[in-house]
Amino acid sequence: MFTFLFALFFATFLFCVFLSSILYLKKPKTHNASEIKTLIVLGSGGHTTEMFQSLSTLDMEKYRPRCYVIAKTDAGSFSKYEKFESNYPKEESYLFYLPRSREVGQSYFTSVFSTLYALICAFWYVFKQAPDLILMNGPGTCVPISLSAFLLNKLHIINCKTVLMESFTCVHHFSLTAKILSPIVDLFLVKWPSLLQLKKSSQYIGRLPLLPESSDNGKHISLTTNSYVLITVGSTSFDQLIEAVDSKEFVSWFKKRGFAGLHIQKGRGKYELKLVLSELKDYDVQVFEYKNSLNEEITRASLIIGHAGAGTILDTLEAGKPLFVVPNSSLMNNHQAELAEELNEGHYLWCSHISHLIQELEKITCDSRLKEFPASETPALQLLLKGLF
Repeated sequence: MFTFLFALFFATFLFCVFLSSILYLKKPKTHNASEIKTLIVLGSGGHTTEMFQSLSTLDMEKYRPRCYVIAKTDAGSFSKYEKFESNYPKEESYLFYLPRSREVGQSYFTSVFSTLYALICAFWYVFKQAPDLILMNGPGTCVPISLSAFLLNKLHIINCKTVLMESFTCVHHFSLTAKILSPIVDLFLVKWPSLLQLKKSSQYIGRLPLLPESSDNGKHISLTTNSYVLITVGSTSFDQLIEAVDSKEFVSWFKKRGFAGLHIQKGRGKYELKLVLSELKDYDVQVFEYKNSLNEEITRASLIIGHAGAGTILDTLEAGKPLFVVPNSSLMNNHQAELAEELNEGHYLWCSHISHLIQELEKITCDSRLKEFPASETPALQLLLKGLF
């Protein structure tokens, strides 16, 4: 089977080489220091949130035009793209939809074939656009884009710099995307100090200071009960968490704490809420499947209880709201637990396994304190990009 997969990959590689040889060969252009044509790869959920937070530190007048690559099945990234680009002229940005390399939860075996198909589409698009810079931060969509750029650079068809930012969720271990692409990109960036030890050529752009003793700014977050509790599971399903909320123990805890309401974003799960709907009739109870942005819900909430996705965590920490996370252990290659445990140890949030949810919630009172997380990205990315051009 390995021989077959290798042969299939090699055949695709040869096809790409053949395709480039029959197309007109253009001399790679020299970079314009004033404007850099930038291709930006977006991923679903937290990857997209992280990318736009990184982009917010850049001088976008220099990085234009901007082409955003979005996976065809990614519904959430488009709204975030529209919101971010609404601050700039429409002619400066545009979209390209690429077949997904790998869906969340897809097996590694079947993802080989979907990645090969995406590689062919990506190769043609990168060739056509010939960007000066490609920015990526970990989703599977990065793989065909980066491999295409690497091949076209080697064939001297384009002159493009590639930058990979490891996901915020990867604290002590690299993602599969990083393992594949870090050897071939021009700049590999990490957001946790521990990863610097694993790859000496990596550069640090994290929010937290490299020295742990410098991470406490003296500001803290406390719990209030004057508004609602927001439950969120992200863009996938997490029926275990929804079922735990729909229990006598949770309802009892909720009433005892005196919150004003309960808003539940239940995702694509199959579990149907019953108990909270019947027991909390006199409260502000709202149930919805998904929203492209939860920023408004998060800002108004007293407490957020959710999965440990990077998007949810970053949005909540930036809003300065108390957060209790429950990692979704059903996800493959689960970096969520790693991220949640690290931030819990740093006292930026509370964390618990689903089986201990109620017991850990009982420990939290209005006297409980969390450290305030740095509210914005550092200018490190801007400075490092300057070194490439």
